Amino acid sequence: MKIDIPQGSAPTNDTEALVLSGLLDMTSTSRDRRFGFYIPIHSQLCIELFGWNYKKAICELSRRGLVEVNNKYSAGRFPKSYRLKDRWRLPFTEEYTLRKGNRKLRIRIEQDDEIGNLLVQKFNQFYLPEVAQGWDGFNGRQIQRADYYAVRCKYGRLHTSFTGLKRESRTRLQTIDNQHLIEIDVVNCQPLLAGVIVKQNVQSTSTICWDMRSENFIELCSKGQVYETLLEEIRRTMSYRDLLTGSPYQERYRHRPVNRKDVKNQFLIMMFAENDTMRKMPIFQYVRKLWPVIAKAIQEIKEHQYQKLAWDCQRFESKIMIDGVCSRVFRTSPETILITIHDGILTTADKSELVHGCIRREFSQFGIVPTVNEKILDISPSIANN
Repeated sequence: MKIDIPQGSAPTNDTEALVLSGLLDMTSTSRDRRFGFYIPIHSQLCIELFGWNYKKAICELSRRGLVEVNNKYSAGRFPKSYRLKDRWRLPFTEEYTLRKGNRKLRIRIEQDDEIGNLLVQKFNQFYLPEVAQGWDGFNGRQIQRADYYAVRCKYGRLHTSFTGLKRESRTRLQTIDNQHLIEIDVVNCQPLLAGVIVKQNVQSTSTICWDMRSENFIELCSKGQVYETLLEEIRRTMSYRDLLTGSPYQERYRHRPVNRKDVKNQFLIMMFAENDTMRKMPIFQYVRKLWPVIAKAIQEIKEHQYQKLAWDCQRFESKIMIDGVCSRVFRTSPETILITIHDGILTTADKSELVHGCIRREFSQFGIVPTVNEKILDISPSIANN
């Protein structure tokens, strides 16, 4: 069996090669990991992925400057974490041939996860005629070889070779029978999910009182207007430079006005950052002004573990989009060609109405009518560069 390893890394045995290849795969599906975020891997999973001698292999790779180890862990809470060093955390690879009997575990979906396994079975209905450079090229080559990567993490999200592609490269995806593809997603999905989670938390455990302004936040999210509302408020007093107060990039944008994408990026950073960082962000002051209960409740949720809101959003998203929407679609039409891109879905044009209806039915359980966007994938002659 052949696997991809960082170019020039020269592992001395299969276990070292499996560690390097595994970390490369895990890095490829996450922008944060590409920038150097450590990857938490439980010891039992290390054994499953790399073999019983993984500790010795990681120690040797660390000594040789290929892998870095974060030895901080807490039993029952979070494991040790790992990352490729900067020089090796790049999408430039070479092939390594494993000895007979050794193989790489690239698809990790539990046997009883019916929907997760059904989604993986749909992968071979898609192909990518050309690949880009960089990380998109790394993931694209896996798709071309049908050598797919797929992991459903403990928060329910499905991370795959497809989710690792940038939007520009996803527009080049085609079905093997040349059907038109449609990308369907829920507008303002992350703030909408967070709003529902915050509301449930306030009503069940918090001493804060839910109010009409908080209900207005969820309504704006469901209409797809929360970023526009913030943008209108921010533009009255701030440039993009002001919005980046405290950021090392602040001086680059001295005169540029704020746009919707800026607001979205800053809002998502704020929502999932540590409380101390969040409170210093200018956008948080606007959130606190417009929706004070939402701002206070978010701080409460993240008080003891700032990642909790992000984890809760991922669980909620996967419950709705994978276990809910995809389950409904496959029960109604098992032959549907479909893959998930976290809070979005790629499917064929003839199934778009079915997917729309399933999304609305899932959200209706929470009293929400979401705004759903639909985009026909535009296959352009240029290949996106990473």
